[in-house]
Amino acid sequence: DLGDVAEVAEVKLNGQSLPILWKPPYRVEVTEALRSGENTLEIRVTNTWHNRIVGDLRNPTAEPVTRTNMKLRFNKDMELLPSGLMGPVRIRPLFELPVIR
Repeated sequence: DLGDVAEVAEVKLNGQSLPILWKPPYRVEVTEALRSGENTLEIRVTNTWHNRIVGDLRNPTAEPVTRTNMKLRFNKDMELLPSGLMGPVRIRPLFELPVIR
């Protein structure tokens, strides 16, 4: 469970690619990729161009990072959007087994 993500997340567990997450809830089944002991979790997040384009417009004397014909839809005063992995990231059970006593 990745918690909050803006916008798309690619998850790998122990080098195994898992399904791309592109909408809430940002959760993926990891059982088949889990190992006993230590595991390696990789999360790559891709955002929209909004913040990058606004950033270019806010610094007109610098070399722009983006090349697009969509800049007319943006202006330097636009609010930057939340971006990245905000989390919290948690490994949660799919379901809990009842305790038998």
